[in-house]
Amino acid sequence: MLALHPSESYHTSKECLLVHALHRHFAVDIENADSCAIQWAFLIQVPFLVLDAVIVLLTLRIPNGKNKSSATESVDYVGCVLLLVSITFFQLGLNAGSSGSWNTPLAISSTTISGTSFTAFIYYDLFHAPNPVLPLRALRQRTIASSQLSYFFNSAASASILFYMPIYLQILGNSASSTGLRFIPYAVAFGLGSFIAGYMVKITGRYYIINVFIQTSSLAGAIGLCTMNEQTPAVAPYLYLVLLGLGIGGAYVTRLIGLLSSVDDEKQAVIQAASWTISSTGFAMGVAAASAVFLRLSLTDLEEVLGRQPQLLSSIRASFEVVNSLGVGEKAEVVRIYLNALKGVFYLSMGEMAVSALVSLCMENNLVSDEVDSEVEEKGAEQGSVGS
Repeated sequence: MLALHPSESYHTSKECLLVHALHRHFAVDIENADSCAIQWAFLIQVPFLVLDAVIVLLTLRIPNGKNKSSATESVDYVGCVLLLVSITFFQLGLNAGSSGSWNTPLAISSTTISGTSFTAFIYYDLFHAPNPVLPLRALRQRTIASSQLSYFFNSAASASILFYMPIYLQILGNSASSTGLRFIPYAVAFGLGSFIAGYMVKITGRYYIINVFIQTSSLAGAIGLCTMNEQTPAVAPYLYLVLLGLGIGGAYVTRLIGLLSSVDDEKQAVIQAASWTISSTGFAMGVAAASAVFLRLSLTDLEEVLGRQPQLLSSIRASFEVVNSLGVGEKAEVVRIYLNALKGVFYLSMGEMAVSALVSLCMENNLVSDEVDSEVEEKGAEQGSVGS
């Protein structure tokens, strides 16, 4: 959409992002409701997706001189396929290696295909793609490179936390509904962080110092998660998620401002599209890496405790609710094993968040123009509702 014309697509993307935010939050609430079937978590998204499509059809205007065929021809299909293959086989290889042995044919072949595909993707996008899905040559610019790397690691950390935090809470005996409630403050804080960061940039015309504070907030939240155990007060997860929400939401705005203030107007759409690609890639790889850590740290110990009960072991791996039906001794041991594995995931997330914060500090502190400021204010408010 952005490839057609940046200014024409802003308003269309605004409505689409808001619809996406609605269906995302509603779907999460349904999914975490104890009394609702899991199918509703997917079925409830259908009307929002239809509404999203209708908004695009009614509001998107293709400027004169550009048409759908020219936009379609400019898509980097080869690069998209190579990147998708590399991510898919990377996830498959990590899962095979972490749940079994890294010497198995599946693990070796998957990681080999992933590495080969990614190398081919880099080569093709650098030397052959007329409109690369990732403009790698643009990464030679300091602010673009640092902001995009920050996007990647921040998305990886956020995905791991949002995926494994509910598991941590349910292992401790919380219901699915009460687990979902703990993410409401995170959603609110995400939007608030985006708004505060955008407002402060509007006042000061700079974003670097603001970025330091919000990166500190997200890193403090990630560190807090690493300190949790069975004796952690119930209010602590709320606090840590609020810190994460404020930091992640605000960081989206400062990175976006850094991008918009560092590229020419005609290249803004391409760079922003690349940001979404990098963010999505970080999300997928973050979950894959966290899953590998969790499986590696938990499976071996679980097999030692429940090795003589393979059926029970399989049931526990399929549903964490089975843990509550175990005897006192077995339950305590299984909870300890899972909490240890989850702590490994949170340490990984903390490391990713720290890398994201550090590389973001390499951005230049450009003076924000009124035009860039107005664009960021609009898009930051939209993303604030989406990212949570």
